[in-house]
Amino acid sequence: MKTKATDLTPCPFCAGPPVTFLRDIIGRKPLYWPEQRLSEDADEGLFVGVYVFCHECGAQGEEVQEVVYTEKDVAELIDNARNAWIGRDERHRDLFESSKPVNEDDHLDKYFSKEAACKP
Repeated sequence: MKTKATDLTPCPFCAGPPVTFLRDIIGRKPLYWPEQRLSEDADEGLFVGVYVFCHECGAQGEEVQEVVYTEKDVAELIDNARNAWIGRDERHRDLFESSKPVNEDDHLDKYFSKEAACKP
């Protein structure tokens, strides 16, 4: 399923707008017109990295990298990077949930409370 730019969720840190960014990994440059570069390097392919970042605070999602040969390959890479941005909140949900009982004890508060600090 194709993920459109309008389907991207806001930044989890500042609620800023997400932006999809493509780059040529070898040339270390932004990739503005991938179809033009693909026609130049059709036999060798193009090593591309795609990620989504927040335009406001700069938070960056996972970068997806692959050698691409066609525009369809580029579209799939963009889709994978956008899905990584959307799914970032759920990826480690089980770790967060499993740590809740530990954090509910407020174990730090009992060591750094006023009463504990006053003990000789």
